[in-house]
Amino acid sequence: MLDDQVFYVTAGIASATTFRHNLAKRILEAFSNLHWMLQIGAPKQAIEREFRIYETLYVELTKLGVKEIGLCDAVYRQLTAKLGS
Repeated sequence: MLDDQVFYVTAGIASATTFRHNLAKRILEAFSNLHWMLQIGAPKQAIEREFRIYETLYVELTKLGVKEIGLCDAVYRQLTAKLGS
C-alpha cells in the first residue's frame, strides 16, 4: 500500500505462494465480524445477505480443493448455526 487510496500489487513467486492464505484470512475475518455483529444485535436479515456472498466464495474454493480455505471451517460452521441455515 502506498497510501490509503493507492495500492501497488505485484504478482510473482512470493505472491503466488501466499495469496490464497491471505484471502482465507480475509474471509475468516469477514465471518468473524459478521458473527460478532449478530452477537451485539445487528439485524439477522442484513447479516445473512452479506454472509451469503462470502459463503459462496468459501464453498466454491472448498469445492476446488483450495486447502487454505480450511482456516475458515470452524467459524463458518458457528456462523451458519447462528443464522439457522
